[in-house]
Amino acid sequence: MYVVRTFWTIDPIDIGINSVLTMISLRDLRLARTEYEVGREVVMRLPTARLNVSALQSAAIEKERSLDEEREAS
Repeated sequence: MYVVRTFWTIDPIDIGINSVLTMISLRDLRLARTEYEVGREVVMRLPTARLNVSALQSAAIEKERSLDEEREAS
């Protein structure tokens, strides 16, 4: 459940405070959505992240090989 809050804006200081509070609320909303998505993937064992994991693993293997080649060359 999401809560919508309104804040009174009278002068520039109130506008600044209102902007900060709005950014914090939006950050919290984004974190809640991300947490829900990750939790859903974990519970349902969705394969959406497998492509990213395999790409990360192959990049790490390639980096390790290139470092080994550099060590052998020097």
